[in-house]
Formats: sequence, structure tokens, C-alpha cells
Amino acid sequence: MKKTIWWLNPGVVFTFMIVPNVVIANHLSSNSFLNNWGTPKYLSKELFQVSIFSVLLFLLGSAFMVIVLKGIYDKRSIPRPQTIRRREKDYSFLMFFLNVSYLFTFFGYIYWFYVALTRGLSFSVLIGMLQGSKGAMYDLKHLFSTVSGITTFTQFGIVASILSVYVGLNFGWSKIKSKMIILLVITFFRAFFLSERLAALELVIPIIVCWLGIKAQSGLSGKKRVMVNLSPLIGLVVFAVYFSVSEYFRSWSNYYALKESSFIEFCVTRITGYYVTGLNNGSMLIDVFRKPLSFPYFTTTWLWDFPILGSYFDANKLTGVPSDFNFAGTLASMGNPEFNNPSGLFLPYIDFGHVGGFFFWLIAGMGCGFIYHLFSYNNIYGYLYYPIIFVGLLESPRVLYWSEGRAFPAWLLVFFISFFLFIRSKHGLLSNNNSYRMRSGKMEGSLRKRYTSMEDF
Repeated sequence: MKKTIWWLNPGVVFTFMIVPNVVIANHLSSNSFLNNWGTPKYLSKELFQVSIFSVLLFLLGSAFMVIVLKGIYDKRSIPRPQTIRRREKDYSFLMFFLNVSYLFTFFGYIYWFYVALTRGLSFSVLIGMLQGSKGAMYDLKHLFSTVSGITTFTQFGIVASILSVYVGLNFGWSKIKSKMIILLVITFFRAFFLSERLAALELVIPIIVCWLGIKAQSGLSGKKRVMVNLSPLIGLVVFAVYFSVSEYFRSWSNYYALKESSFIEFCVTRITGYYVTGLNNGSMLIDVFRKPLSFPYFTTTWLWDFPILGSYFDANKLTGVPSDFNFAGTLASMGNPEFNNPSGLFLPYIDFGHVGGFFFWLIAGMGCGFIYHLFSYNNIYGYLYYPIIFVGLLESPRVLYWSEGRAFPAWLLVFFISFFLFIRSKHGLLSNNNSYRMRSGKMEGSLRKRYTSMEDF
């Protein structure tokens, strides 16, 4: 039976993230952009209309898949298991991949920390950061600059967080809790000291999405459901506080405290700027590339950034991007390098043109609707993919997260897990285990000591 929460719907998330921000960007004058964020306004009336139409196409694609798949399930044209066979080997199957994801993640962080030590990391640098010493944050980021092919491993933590919640709620937390706490502590250390807010959101958001998705299946009581339905408002407040604290150490104490009089006003302008200038930068890139590339360059950035493999591809020859093109340089001459988000919404239009971009968001809506359908019907494939998709929807005004290098390790590991799950499944992709009987996230009675067979997924 389908049980979910309204704001987890991909159409709702995408609309909420794109429409308000593009409306604000369209309403503001060029002088407002220059005064607040030091960049001219590039978003035209035409691109505003393109933005709204993109949202409508995404909603159409998402709704189409949800309606079609619901009809398939309601007609029972695809067999669904009526019983669940529980075996310990299936618990071991999930734990194997969970342990692999933790192993990769901790390896990446340990090696990264070791490299930082060899570069001169000391407690004095960390203390300077906490005290708000000018330049301390930039020194720390230099010490922790990425190591190609190694720090990528830390991104497997996204899958570790998803599997931890899924296994923990369904089978128990005894073998997971300590590793999950360590991962969260390390990630928040990274987010705070290295000013990588997204690193924390990449773990926390999938945890929340997966947790609520599973909890919704067992039913939410009146007060809990009201709180969950209002949680987007609570989330906005929490995010604003989180953003403000990180921004204090990131830019306020280093530079803006001497120029601005109000920290609160600074934070409001800053938060708005990250999303609005992202859309504006995307519009700028459309102006720079007056003709579509007719090749997936900006929509496949993971390939060009991929360690070793990326060096074998000549992106300039394949895509037609000028050899002297540099996004940072373009921002320096036409925008503001401090606000360096390229916008996830407009990148498909640079690669494929208007028609191709419209088709991209229609297909994206269909894909998100398909995965959301699995998620809302308590299917393990939905739990694996949808939390990552959800992060991408939230980041869509700023970046095309799904195609970035930082998301690629998570996609890769999730694909391998899905592949082996599919092999073990005798019903195929659309079969699910929606007969979980759970109360407060734990299996009832004697079922708690038994395990779910992957053959029923």
C-alpha cells in the first residue's frame, strides 16, 4: 500500500526550489544584483519563461509515471509477494554492502587526514578557525585540498547513511550505531572546518528521507503526522541557522564584518544569493555559449572530472567547448567568482538547446516519478535511489547535482547493489516487500528475530 509524505514528492520539491527563486531573480533589477552580489543580471524574460515551462514539464513527467505505475499496481498486472521469507543470509547481504561503503568512506577520510598532516596540519590551525582568526579557514582548506582519486572515497558515505537507516530500522542498530555516529561526527567536522555545507547535507538529508519513508509505512499518529507535515518549515529554520553559523566563520569573520553592519541582513542576502545567482550564472553561460553544444558536457561533469579516466577524453574536441573556456575566469570577467554556482536548471539547455533541454526535464520528471513510486510503495530500490535524487532536487537551482563527480561514487555503489538485488529477485524490479509489518520502525513480535529475503524485493 502506498504511504508517503506530501513534501517528499519530487514535483513538490522541484517546484518549491525553482519557482520562488526564479521569480525573485526575475523580479530583481540589474542594480539589485550589482549592489547585493556584485554581478550583472543575465536572467531574461525568455529564460524566466523557460524556467517555468521546465517545471511544468517535470511535473508532467513525474505525474505521468506515478499515475501509470499506480494503475499497473492496482490492476495487479505485476505479481507481488503475499508472504515474506526471512533469512539471515539476506541480512548479511545488506550488511556486506553497508560495511563496504563504510570501509571505502573511512579509508578516504583517514588518507585525507594523513595528507593534511604531512602538509602541516596542527591544532593551532583548528583553534585559529574556532577563534575566527582571519585567513584561518583558507589555510585549513589548503591543507585539506582534495587528493585526486582518494578523497572521492569519502562520498561513499552517502550510501552508508542510506543503508544504515534501512538496515537499522528493519533489522536493528546494534552493529551499525557506532559506525554511523563516527561518520556523522567526521562529516560535520568536514562541513564546519572546511566550509563544505553540502557534505553534511549529503548525509543528513538521505537519512531523513529514508527514515521518514520507512516510518510512513507503519503509519504516523496524529501529532507526529502534523509535525512531519510541517517539517519543511522547521527545516527552513534549521537550515538558516546552520547556514548562518557556517557563514560566520566562512566569510563574515574573515572579510564582511568590516563592511557590513548587520549579520542577520548579511545572512539573508547571502542565502538568497546562493540560489538566485546560481540561476543568473546559468543564464550567463547560455549567453556565453550562444549555440547549443549538442553534446552532454555540462550534464556529464562527472566524466571529465573522473580520476585517470577523465584524462583520456579531450572534452574540447568532443563537445566543441573552446579550449580557453574556464568557468572561474568567465565569472571573474562577467560575474562574481564568490558566487560560483552554474545552476542545475539551465545546464541541459547549454548542452542540448531549448528542445533538448525541455526533453531533458520531461525525462527527468519521469525518472524521478518512477523512483518515487518505488519509494512510496516501500520498495528497496526506491530507498536506495530516491534519497540521492532528493538531494539533487534540493540543489537544482545551484547545481546539477546528479551529474557531478561528488555524486558519482554513490550512484556507482547503488547501481552495483541494485544489480545484485535484481539477480537475487525472482519477480524483477517492480516487485516489492510492501508487506513489512512494523511498529515504530521495528518488526513486530517474533518477526524481529527473522530477516527479509531479497527474493521478495
